[in-house]
Amino acid sequence: MKKRIYLCLLLCISQFASAHQNVNDLLEGYLKNDLDLQKLTSQVKQELLSKKSVNVSKGISLSLSTGTVTISSGDDSEIEFSPELEVSIPQVDNLTLSASTNVSISSDEDNKTFSSTSLSFTADIYSGAGEERKISLLEADRDLLEARRSLQNGYLDAETEFYEELKDLYEIAADIVSAEKSLYEDKLDFEKVKAQGYSTGSTTYRLAQSEVKTDEHNVEVYRHKLERQVKIFASKCGASYEEVNAADFLPAEILAVEVIDVDSFARENYSAIESAVWTKYINDLKRKADKSHTLKGSAGYTFDNKVSSSEDKYADTVDASLSYTWDDTALTASAGVSLPVDSGDPVYKLGLSFNPSQFLIANIQRLSDEEEAKIEELAIKSAGNAYDTAVISQRTSAADLLWDKGVLEENYDMYSTLEKDMASYFKKGIITESEYKSAQVNKENYRIKLLINALELIIYNNETRTMFVRDDELGEL
Repeated sequence: MKKRIYLCLLLCISQFASAHQNVNDLLEGYLKNDLDLQKLTSQVKQELLSKKSVNVSKGISLSLSTGTVTISSGDDSEIEFSPELEVSIPQVDNLTLSASTNVSISSDEDNKTFSSTSLSFTADIYSGAGEERKISLLEADRDLLEARRSLQNGYLDAETEFYEELKDLYEIAADIVSAEKSLYEDKLDFEKVKAQGYSTGSTTYRLAQSEVKTDEHNVEVYRHKLERQVKIFASKCGASYEEVNAADFLPAEILAVEVIDVDSFARENYSAIESAVWTKYINDLKRKADKSHTLKGSAGYTFDNKVSSSEDKYADTVDASLSYTWDDTALTASAGVSLPVDSGDPVYKLGLSFNPSQFLIANIQRLSDEEEAKIEELAIKSAGNAYDTAVISQRTSAADLLWDKGVLEENYDMYSTLEKDMASYFKKGIITESEYKSAQVNKENYRIKLLINALELIIYNNETRTMFVRDDELGEL
């Protein structure tokens, strides 16, 4: 009976030692099936398209228009339309070049007439248009960068989830080994009770029997739990699972990694600090671009321009105008002049509007901007405090994991040596089967704990990486 119990226990231990799944293959399948990563990948593509759209909208643009085409039918049919060409060059002081004319085509005389043909250009003399264009391009770049960072960290987060789940499976495996050890020991005690002649109705007999049954139940609970969790895990990894023994699914080895030193990352690359600094930078640009005064000018040449409102008098004119705005729409003023080329009096155009409430709104906005800037400064300081706390935490965690690794390796080596010696002593009859079995189980326990420690080091490294921006690792799109 003792020999059969012992062989069953050795079989249980060997099942963990003979695990055959490759952890890299499982991880590859896990990442491939992760829907969040697929979503993050699509978001990167979406932001790339958005950036291209912004580049186009903020670059040189060409617009052609026929205007409204009017067709008069009848004996004296006529076609009239007002074509217009406009070229915008935002990079050059928001420069706009335009040309327009009125075209009339009469069928009976078979002739074409052009009137009010105008050539002009408009540009900002003083405005925030250039800064606003720069801000739009910077924000498009930033949105794409953040999407790529999210995908980059998404892979690490998914990998961490994978190792966390694998760690849980190893912990259940360790529980099975411990439960098997208790079952074996209690069965030996039960055999002693029976050998001592206790009746089946005695308290001693029943207590020993109940201990065995409890242990058997615990072993089965852990086995079913491991099998259930392995099925779920295998499904997530896209791996096949044959229901022979769940322990056979677990990888036998975890690649050892060097612990990442949190101090090897620059303070300014701490994600919270980098984000807070960027927010203040871009908002400073926006506040600077929000000019309280703007001035625009335009000049052009018009053929057959109407220079009299009281009579049909036309002449070629040279045109110029200025427009001024203070505090958005609080005060706007415009002035223009059209000078006939040949002879005639110049035509002047003036405009003025005043909105006193807008002055109050603009002043309130300036005060709000000042408070916003203070809040952004505080956010940078807060991120700095979070960095200091996070670094201390990571240093402590790394030291604890390395210390734990050293102790586990020492104990594993000790129990490995002890297990070999015990095997020899057991064969010679020097020690009992229980003593040898205890060494065997302790060795297996520490082997599994070393695997768990290796997973914890990988998880620690991933968590440390995600604390910082790592744009040098992004590569090219």
